[in-house]
Amino acid sequence: MLYQPKDMSNPWSDLEGRSGRYYDSKRLEVGETLRGVFVDMGLGLDHYFGLYRICTIECPEDGSRHTLWLFHADLRRRFQEKKPFLGDHLTIRRLENAGSRTRYRLAVNRTPAVLVKPANRGS
Repeated sequence: MLYQPKDMSNPWSDLEGRSGRYYDSKRLEVGETLRGVFVDMGLGLDHYFGLYRICTIECPEDGSRHTLWLFHADLRRRFQEKKPFLGDHLTIRRLENAGSRTRYRLAVNRTPAVLVKPANRGS
C-alpha cells in the first residue's frame, strides 16, 4: 500500500496517518526493543526521501499493531539478510550508534510451516 500525506506542502501535518493503516508508528530509541509477529510489509512515501518500506508488527500480549519505517540503512540491510516471512516472530533492538551510523539487531524466530490440505474441488 502506498501512503501519501493529505497535505503535500506539509507532510508532517498528519504523522498519525503516515503508515497509511492508522497503526502506531514506532521510532525506536537507543536501547529500545520491539517484539511481535511480522504481519505486513508495505511502502510509504516520505516527502523528502521518496519511497520506504514499512514493516507492521503485531504484539502478541495485547494484539496492538505498530509500524516501523525502514529509514536506516542498517535496519534495511538486516531485513535483507534475515529475509523474515509473514508470521515470523521478530525482535528488533536499536543499538548504540557507531559514529554517524545507526545500528540495529534483528532476531527472527521462524514459525514452522503448516501443511494445508487442498479443498475438495467437487470430483
